[in-house]
Amino acid sequence: MIWFDAALEQDVGAEPLRRGLSTLLEVNCDAVKVVHDITEMRSDDPATCLVDSRSGEAFSQIISIYLTIPIPERGILDGASRLAKLLQVRLLLADDESQDPYAFILVSTAGSMTKVEVDAEELDLNNRYVIFEPNGNSSST
Repeated sequence: MIWFDAALEQDVGAEPLRRGLSTLLEVNCDAVKVVHDITEMRSDDPATCLVDSRSGEAFSQIISIYLTIPIPERGILDGASRLAKLLQVRLLLADDESQDPYAFILVSTAGSMTKVEVDAEELDLNNRYVIFEPNGNSSST
């Protein structure tokens, strides 16, 4: 079952992802697999992180975390906050509380969360997550 998807501000290697998720999920490092193609997933792996690295721009590494172990009780936001701290990278999550498909939650490296909007045109036409800055401009960082 999928736990959550996140866009990472910068690419994180397989080993840091494996260690971070192992710590987060409180499982042995060998229980976490990092794959780059869905065909590499196995149904008996306790935790799998599917990585899609697109352009190398900000927020272009997309991770999808699949679990066969029980989903942590604290929920997605707590898990994402802890993962951002462990990896020391900002993450973007879809804002599931909003009806707006361009509403996201930006998780800082300290684990704090801010609601943000992404540029609809950039996402729809270029598949890029570009965050609107408070001054009305947009930025991919």
